[in-house]
Amino acid sequence: MFAKIFPATLGVALLIAPALSAQDNRKPSPTRQNADVREARDTEDSRAIQEAIAFERHKDAAAERQIRLEARRPSVTDNNADRSAPNEGRVAKDEKPPKK
Repeated sequence: MFAKIFPATLGVALLIAPALSAQDNRKPSPTRQNADVREARDTEDSRAIQEAIAFERHKDAAAERQIRLEARRPSVTDNNADRSAPNEGRVAKDEKPPKK
């Protein structure tokens, strides 16, 4: 009896195995998938653009505030300072002889 049941079970298993393990070879719908990806990318891009615009507005407002503060109370009183070194005819000398 075992000799009849075992080969029959094995045969059925071998016949059904390819059907159970078969992969779905159908490709996903490119239009729907691309639309979802495109929509997600568009929302991320628009959010990034809005954040960049808000950052620039805040930066411009801070620059305007700084200009107003400087106009009321300048941090540098003399803007005509001469920062050039006086040239008294001195020449720097090299104390070491050049290497050969």
